Amino acid sequence: MNLTVNSALANLIRQADPEVEFRLKAQADALRENRCIDYRLGQWLLDDVDYLMAVLDLDDFNFAKRFPSIAHYNEQKRQETKAEIQHHLEYCQHCALRYGYALEMDARIMRVCRENKEDLLRLFDEEDMDLAAVEHPDDASWANWSDRNTNPPCGAEIKINPLVESV
Repeated sequence: MNLTVNSALANLIRQADPEVEFRLKAQADALRENRCIDYRLGQWLLDDVDYLMAVLDLDDFNFAKRFPSIAHYNEQKRQETKAEIQHHLEYCQHCALRYGYALEMDARIMRVCRENKEDLLRLFDEEDMDLAAVEHPDDASWANWSDRNTNPPCGAEIKINPLVESV
């Protein structure tokens, strides 16, 4: 059975720090003990905060090009949203912890990738060979996903889903 890149990374992280699973459990406990003070903002910080901030920093032309369904969300409003999110991160212990934990995990992943570059590249090559044997959908089936409204409406003003409207 071939290891996937994800499971290989998980194994490498465990090897680099045998205490990592204890650390992750402690982090999960800390997040459960501290609730978000404003879920309206906190829900935006569940994924990649740095990506969200970079998206909010785009100029109007590039923002509209990448996210046509919310092109009306102008640069001034995006900067106001960014400032509100930054303020939230300063005052919400839950979201600040979650962001810090994500940065810590990113650093762990980057370190094991640097230290095991050759092995991981070999694993990528093996997975590419496995994927080459799988049938791929034709180009027509990869329609413009941004035209579809498959997500239920939410209370937030802006909805950015990188899987729907990729950069």
